[in-house]
Amino acid sequence: MESSPSSQCGAFIAKLGAWLQVSLVLGVAAILCGVEAFRAIEREGGDAAQLITTIDEILLYATISSNVALVGLALVKIAITVCRYRARWLFTFLCFYGLLSFGTSLLVMAWLMALGVSLASFMFCFF
Repeated sequence: MESSPSSQCGAFIAKLGAWLQVSLVLGVAAILCGVEAFRAIEREGGDAAQLITTIDEILLYATISSNVALVGLALVKIAITVCRYRARWLFTFLCFYGLLSFGTSLLVMAWLMALGVSLASFMFCFF
């Protein structure tokens, strides 16, 4: 297979975008830790300032990880469409990451429901 500058550029952009997608998983982990801290403060009868600080940290981590993942998604899309980069690893990665993202969201929702956190109160923290 011929290695053109376009395919090399596409490979670099695709790999960078794929690595940036990992930030979303780190963001979900930070959110889960933040919710645990939120519940611990709530159990101890913490003051409003502690709760606000915890919510601010959760929102910061969620925003940063989501934005970095969106940049990664845009880079992968550019590699696929503009650079016409096609590689078996990229297709496999996108399939695996799609399933991982869907499964993670289901696990997070099940975990929150098991903790007794209603979806409405959890979403209120973010919006």
